[in-house]
Amino acid sequence: MLFVLLITALVFAYREFSTGLPPVAKLLDYNPPVATRVLAADGTTIGEFFIEKRYVTPIYKIPKTVQLAFLAAEDATFYSHFGLDPIGIIRAAFANVRARKTSQGGSTITQQVVKQLLLTPERSYERKIREAVLSLRLETELTKSQILSLYLNQIYLGSGAYGVQAAAREYFNKDVGELSLAQAALLAGLPQAPSRYSPTRNLPQAKARQRYVLRRMIEENFITPEEAAEAGEQDLELQKADQTKTPKGPAPWYVEHVRRLLVARYGSSGTYRLGLTVHTPLDLRIQREAQSALAKGINAADMRQGYRGPLRKLSRQEWELLLPEAGTTRSSDPLPPAESRVEAVVITGPGRRVRPRDGGLYVRWAGGFATVPANGMKWALRSGREPGLGDVIELRVTRANDQEPFFAVAPENGTQGALVALSPKTGDVLALVGGNDNGDTEFDRALQARRQPGSAFKPLIFAAALDRGYTPVTLLDDAPVTFPDQPGKPWSPKNFTKRFYGPTTVREALTKSRNVPTVKLVDAIGLPYLLDYLPRFGFPTRFAANLSISLGTGETSLLELVRAYGVFGSSGELVEPRFITKITDQHGNVLEERQPRSARVLTEATAYQITTMLRGVVDRGTGRRARIDRPAAGKTGTTNDQRDAWFIGFTPEITAGVWVGYDRGKTLGRKETGGRVAAPIWRTFMEGALADAPVRDFPVPADVVLVPVNAHTGERSRLGETGSLLEAFRRGTEPGRIEWDS
Repeated sequence: MLFVLLITALVFAYREFSTGLPPVAKLLDYNPPVATRVLAADGTTIGEFFIEKRYVTPIYKIPKTVQLAFLAAEDATFYSHFGLDPIGIIRAAFANVRARKTSQGGSTITQQVVKQLLLTPERSYERKIREAVLSLRLETELTKSQILSLYLNQIYLGSGAYGVQAAAREYFNKDVGELSLAQAALLAGLPQAPSRYSPTRNLPQAKARQRYVLRRMIEENFITPEEAAEAGEQDLELQKADQTKTPKGPAPWYVEHVRRLLVARYGSSGTYRLGLTVHTPLDLRIQREAQSALAKGINAADMRQGYRGPLRKLSRQEWELLLPEAGTTRSSDPLPPAESRVEAVVITGPGRRVRPRDGGLYVRWAGGFATVPANGMKWALRSGREPGLGDVIELRVTRANDQEPFFAVAPENGTQGALVALSPKTGDVLALVGGNDNGDTEFDRALQARRQPGSAFKPLIFAAALDRGYTPVTLLDDAPVTFPDQPGKPWSPKNFTKRFYGPTTVREALTKSRNVPTVKLVDAIGLPYLLDYLPRFGFPTRFAANLSISLGTGETSLLELVRAYGVFGSSGELVEPRFITKITDQHGNVLEERQPRSARVLTEATAYQITTMLRGVVDRGTGRRARIDRPAAGKTGTTNDQRDAWFIGFTPEITAGVWVGYDRGKTLGRKETGGRVAAPIWRTFMEGALADAPVRDFPVPADVVLVPVNAHTGERSRLGETGSLLEAFRRGTEPGRIEWDS
């Protein structure tokens, strides 16, 4: 009778607690949030977007060693029980009673899957009963391999990693299939307390847990004692997933732009949950060259300007409180890391208090007192100023190995810049640097900033003139002129040198970046014609109808301008910038494959003529500092008061542009022009980017003839004659006499 009552009670309980349970069949279509990965051209991961960092991996791709390690640690009888392990539950209950706390769990892997995927994590007897009911059902619906696969892909293993594949990448920078026994045992020890046993936070605890897993594997005859001993002695080779040595990855602005493109196409939910693999044409080596060249060039420009003033200034009362006691001059621990920047307060100054014997400075920083020797502030004196009492300044810290730190006054850290490089043939964006702060700000100065390009805009104007019937040797009159402005106010453009040069060829006007003949040229070809011509270079908006557009007063982005120059480098083709080449889903199915897109917007002859003139800019014009040991063409640009410095240039392999300036538009300093600031950055970048590339020249189109002319008059001359050069003409337009502009 008692047995019947017990059975009846169990049946009643089963029916009562099984009411309203979620169907286990939905686990057959397991579809958790999966991380989206962004890959460089060589397959290196450069960025990830995720809600939960997870990469669903089929069970057959998870090594047996990894599976056995987790079974030993969590559920050794997994393949023999029916979803519940009564003996394990009883053993855990006795252990908990002895410990007077919950020291062991009796849940099987099946129960853990149910709890994580079908139920809430609440602690109650009712939830445990429902968990048991669902576990029994799950064992009838799914195979053991399917259940284990769910577990190994779902389990949280610390440091934001869900599942064994994510954990393998997070802790060892490996695919799960490459894990050693030692590494597998360490991961298998994490589920019980991921934070407590994290190898990156508490390696001794993690190693202790690893040894426990190895002992359990011996007890279950999964491995031999010898294998366990060898694994226990192995170096774990902990290594954070490769983000190329910077906190935000090797190309933070590139990845952020890709994210925006994905959100526009797949929505925010799809971008962060679908587990997409996004292939990009980013070249990591070229990207590193871009970042290095930009940082060095901006630093050099800042140092040329010298000390510009303090970050802020303390009152006499404030800085006197920071004075050292008598005889205290040494910096105290902790020492700052090498190649870091620290803020400090100057406690000696020009003509005030005792200074170091060599004429340097005494300062106080967070770690104590320090000396800035004279050679640590030599560059700062170029401005005619030096830090004074109470000035809060930035110091650059250098140190070799364990030596005492060397403190030097650091250049101003607010100068910004951007660099973008793409293939003129395919439009592939090979490198993108959106600032001088490695992504500390999200603002992308290559794509989002709109600035006046100055004279860097002129090649587009001269292309319009060539297509209007002008040639490279057409003479323009570089003489004073006044134009009525739209409101009726007269405008008298001037050259950068404040001089006028008389009759000047089209080539010479572009090579020397002469403003007056350029404005006259626009006036001659007609402003409406020019405004209708410019959209062929891919600008998304129409420029204002103002004659000052001749001098680059219309705003544009760096990427837009680089794309426009790409028309010359690709022999007249406007190529769409390509940030993404292919997108696959988490199963490897191709969702998109983006082919290069281009359209012819210039004749090959016009593109080649502008290219030869821009080669002259680099060889003997304003872009001389961009000269490299291979054919290269480009143009400088500088805006009023040196607020913006540009250089856009190209070789047959790469079109690249550099912008340097301040976000708030203040001056870069006297003489800091595009030729002085941006061109050397471009040169350094291109020398590194093309270091191993064969030297190539720009191809001469079939309808172009090369004729020797006098560089100053444009008249035909003999080859090799003093002052002559080979000029490119569309066949039939080569000169027989001097042509004067009307």
